[in-house]
Amino acid sequence: MLRTRQELEEIEARTLAPYAMASRASRGRRFPEPEHPIRTVFARDRDRVIHSAAFRRLEYKTQVFVNHEGDYYRTRLTHTLEAAQIARTVARALGVTPIGAWWRAPDRGLLATPDDTYHAARRGRAIGFTGSLCIDANQVEALNRGFTPDAAEAAAAQQLVTAYRAGVARGVAVVEQGDRLADRGVATQAGALLDLAAACAARDREKVEMAARPPLALP
Repeated sequence: MLRTRQELEEIEARTLAPYAMASRASRGRRFPEPEHPIRTVFARDRDRVIHSAAFRRLEYKTQVFVNHEGDYYRTRLTHTLEAAQIARTVARALGVTPIGAWWRAPDRGLLATPDDTYHAARRGRAIGFTGSLCIDANQVEALNRGFTPDAAEAAAAQQLVTAYRAGVARGVAVVEQGDRLADRGVATQAGALLDLAAACAARDREKVEMAARPPLALP
């Protein structure tokens, strides 16, 4: 069942910081239009920018090599942005998390070494992905390692969550934790990272247990 725009707005209300601009608080657009059934107004704005001709004309404006065939064209970068936007919209409506890694040509696919795969997974996790598909069996361990929060990340996330909860108990909405400010939005992200770390730990335990089991005897 698809998540409606109203449900997404409710999620924003529960997870965003108190000072964040919620989609439902938008004053609308200069030219009135019907609300989208599964996208918030701000998500719709971002999607329009990504697919606009003006945004596409920015391609190569800061690159060394200039494309001489005009301003209206697609490259791997623009196509990736457009495809990722559509995937996010569909995944958000379905209530699932899109997966993927941030590969860099030519170190991708069968050409990707375990080290390339690990860094692609780290870049993918940094932009919100929690897993990816791979082609070579040698890439599996590197992907798992790249998408798994390390001990330092988990410890920092736990400190943020603990500091925020202590602040809420004192009636404070924003607390200082080291060089960061922890509010509801930051604490929610830190909690999600802890949930991911726990899921990865359970996965690793299951792999160890399965490896320790005796092989099945064929009849």
